Amino acid sequence: MAGIPMARTGPAFDVGIVDDHPVVIDGVRAWLAEEPSVRVRHTGETTTDLYSGAVDVLIVDLNLNGRLVLPDIGELTAAGRRLVVFSQFTEDSLVLNVLNMGVAGFVAKSEGQAHLLHPVRAAAADRPYVPPTTAGVLVSDRSPAAPHLSQQERASLL
Repeated sequence: MAGIPMARTGPAFDVGIVDDHPVVIDGVRAWLAEEPSVRVRHTGETTTDLYSGAVDVLIVDLNLNGRLVLPDIGELTAAGRRLVVFSQFTEDSLVLNVLNMGVAGFVAKSEGQAHLLHPVRAAAADRPYVPPTTAGVLVSDRSPAAPHLSQQERASLL
């Protein structure tokens, strides 16, 4: 699969990858290697690895070794860490829960390279980016706490 060219924007930044599957870490590392401004400085496979490594953006799987790491995600975002969750779990309530914790982005593992690179770059620059899965969840959220989107805002997310 040919990589998707990404224009270099802004200064270089450091990324960490935490996933309990080495093949995912290797794949994400290969995707990020195509982006000149990204330096992978830390990788890990456990919840302990979430807390180590000084990086600008941490890409983290939601399920590490059979455990949803929601408490860890909450602690890290409360401490000001920029997280992009990269997960196979895409249930609406779970995605909303993670977004409400303050993560910089949520990307479904099925969304691929471009939809991971864009939110990582956006997180490093403190900018928003909404990949397709997240957009679908936000548009379908009918809870009382959901933001009230105009028809045009809903259309742009679809």
